[in-house]
Amino acid sequence: MFRVVHRSFNQYSSLLVGSQRQLLFYNQRFLGTQGFDPIELSFYQTKTSDDNKESVPLLAFHGLFGNKNNLRSLINQIAAMTRRQSYSFDLRNHGESPHVPFDRFTIELMATDILNFMDRNGFKKAILMGHSLGGRVVAQFAFNWPEMIEKLILVDIGPLSSLPRIEFLTENFFHLLDSCLKDLPPNINLSDARIQVKKILNEKIKNTLIADFLVLNLYQNQNERSICWRFNLDAIEKFIAKGSIKNMDIKKPFSGQSMIIYGENSPYVRPEQFDQIRAVMPSVKFVGIPETGHYLHVEKPVQFIQKVIDFIGST
Repeated sequence: MFRVVHRSFNQYSSLLVGSQRQLLFYNQRFLGTQGFDPIELSFYQTKTSDDNKESVPLLAFHGLFGNKNNLRSLINQIAAMTRRQSYSFDLRNHGESPHVPFDRFTIELMATDILNFMDRNGFKKAILMGHSLGGRVVAQFAFNWPEMIEKLILVDIGPLSSLPRIEFLTENFFHLLDSCLKDLPPNINLSDARIQVKKILNEKIKNTLIADFLVLNLYQNQNERSICWRFNLDAIEKFIAKGSIKNMDIKKPFSGQSMIIYGENSPYVRPEQFDQIRAVMPSVKFVGIPETGHYLHVEKPVQFIQKVIDFIGST
């Protein structure tokens, strides 16, 4: 059976050009006989009337448990000030993008989703920006396809395998997310459900920023008439338990223009890691924002946006 698949791959790959062929070879390498199967990501696109058509687009990706709306306000402002098309995406197993099993939920496969989007839209280059998990994904894309990166922006995350332990991400936390929906009264509306779930989360994890962030992922399933999480809870739990967020494939350094913008109070990017990061991102620029943590773009959005715009406009 493998030989049949292999002959078919060679036959059809010869008809493809550019990033389509790159994506097909990449999927054969990592998916074997499962074949060419990228995910069509759900996305939000900015609508500005005076885009500079010669400017490459900005593609932005949220963190774990996030969705495309988390970065919507930011990219609207960045798009208006830099006059470029900008997009915010739901990663696979998040938001309105397709849910897939745990074995199809990897950093490397998420990077192929970006390649698929760029190929379908005829984008030969882009500025990629990602927060946390999204930052790992765009970094992997940059290591795989550096020629398609105009600039790379990692938000409070680096490419190293050593990541801080996230205190609230325990088995009990995933059980909490599951159980707090089961405890909701029947026929509750979405607004009341968010209030009730937020109260439970605040009591358990004692972090209002995280609680506010999580309840934005609740939605009302009209078919089942129930309140559900938009993210794939089962796949994400296994992703965290297996340490998959640490798994990146770095074959050679990314030497293109890059910036890591980080919260100075966050444990995710620390000055003592800078030399290690420069070993795989030699041109990286480090920009810290004082008095902010992992969600620096939420805590100080004005400063964050200005730093991003300065970097985009730099030469």
